[in-house]
Order: sequence, then C-alpha cells, then structure tokens
Amino acid sequence: MNGYEQEIIIIPGEYVESIMVPAAEHEAGHIIAAHHLNARGLGIAVGFLPDRSQQGMFLQALYGWKHASVETKCVVLAAGPAADILFRGGLNELGASGDLQDIEALTGQASFGPFLGLAKNVLAPYTSEFSCISEALRRSFEMKAERNLELLPTGHVGTLLLDEAQLMRCLSKGPSQTP
Repeated sequence: MNGYEQEIIIIPGEYVESIMVPAAEHEAGHIIAAHHLNARGLGIAVGFLPDRSQQGMFLQALYGWKHASVETKCVVLAAGPAADILFRGGLNELGASGDLQDIEALTGQASFGPFLGLAKNVLAPYTSEFSCISEALRRSFEMKAERNLELLPTGHVGTLLLDEAQLMRCLSKGPSQTP
C-alpha cells in the first residue's frame, strides 16, 4: 500500500465485535438484493479504504453487473440499511453513512428516499439466504487463517472473507416459505 508492504497480524477484536459482526446482515442485504436484481455477487471483503473514516478499514459486499439503472444501483445500496431494519431492528447509522454517500454520488441527493422501501420489498422473502450468508460471514470472522491482501474489483486493497462460490451456495436457497 502506498509503495510499501506491511504484515498485518490480526484485525483488532474490538473492531470485529463493534463493526464487523453487526454488519453481517447489512452486507448480506447488499449481496441478496444485487443477486435478485441481476448482479453477480463476487464476495464480501475486508480491507483498507483510505477515503472513509472507519479506522481505515471496511467490510464490503462486492458485486457487479453489465447494465443497471441508477434506481437499481440505489436499491442495492439501500439494501444494507434495509437489512439492518428488517433483521437487526433498526438502522445502523455508521453502516448506512457510506451507502448514503454512494447514493448521493449517483443521484445528487443524500436520501434513501423510495429506495429503502423498494429494498425491503426485495429482501423480505429471503430470510434463509440472510441466515446462510450472515452465519457464513460470522464463521469466517472466527477462522484463524492466513489471508493475503490483494487488489479487489473496487480498486481497494483487501481480502475476501466469503467468495462467489460460498455466496452462491447461500443464494441458491431461494425464498423462505412462510406459513
């Protein structure tokens, strides 16, 4: 990074507990919405993001598509906060701030507007997918594994905690059956 190499022994436990664990459903929300809106889920990564303040680190859902409208992109961005509301009982202000900045970059307005409601509608049928992805992510946090930092598709330096194949195993579960 910036012309030098550095070994990182461990991500601080407090960061994992206070930021990453509560963000499992948030990131799952982005992946599930992206998948069901015809994007390709590439993984969930942790890494370094110098242009945002969260201790220089990020936890981020990685996805991409060939063609998507601004509205579709904004629905996927709002899906993280929608997942917080649906599965954690309220909006996570810290987690939502980056998504709101990204929506503002796309629309010129820092507002979840209609996107939050649309995202909730997309996500609501997929509780089994949420459970699968969030549990897989939490298991990944607990693994003692050597991980190599690399350039991610976003252009930032990080490492995948869940890859595309792991996500697809969860995403193939389909909508939950409710009584």
